Amino acid sequence: MAITQSPGRLSGIDAARGIALFGMMSTHVFPLYLEGSSEASWIGATFSGRSSALFALVAGIGLALLTGGNA
Repeated sequence: MAITQSPGRLSGIDAARGIALFGMMSTHVFPLYLEGSSEASWIGATFSGRSSALFALVAGIGLALLTGGNA
């Protein structure tokens, strides 16, 4: 089964949105700090703040394309 995409979709934007969602879910599910210390875990160091910023950026790009930014 081949994966087909509608002609108006940009796969890079969809991939960035997926990564941002994965990062935001990771920061809500997994601990951000190591137990008993103030040192950040690898989830906290990697995704904390960056995933929400990426999601906001991708949302802005989506709005720009929706309002005719590609035309």
